[in-house]
Amino acid sequence: LGAGASSYVDGTRSIMNSKIHEYINDLSNDLLPSCVSEDLTFDEMVEEYVMMNFRKNEGINVEKFKNKFSLNFFERFPHVDNLIKNNILDYNNNCVSINKKYRYVANTIIVKVLMN
Repeated sequence: LGAGASSYVDGTRSIMNSKIHEYINDLSNDLLPSCVSEDLTFDEMVEEYVMMNFRKNEGINVEKFKNKFSLNFFERFPHVDNLIKNNILDYNNNCVSINKKYRYVANTIIVKVLMN
């Protein structure tokens, strides 16, 4: 927890107040700092899952993805095949992950995956 911290639980994203002075003032006055919560749409939940799991070394297990969302990962994200062919993404043991050589540009790769 802290100013600007965010969480994602059961389809709801919560974000703490990012203004440090307000955050500290609330705590100093024995108040809980303000927090904004939003329920995500199905598509937003899928995108959140992809973004968070591509930041892990193991990446996205396509079978778990299918079980969780009832979607074929490769059909939902057709750009993935080309990124695998170009060795930007790796596909091993049913998991798609960002190649170690390209992790420094992970955000750019994730955006390419999410583009339809």
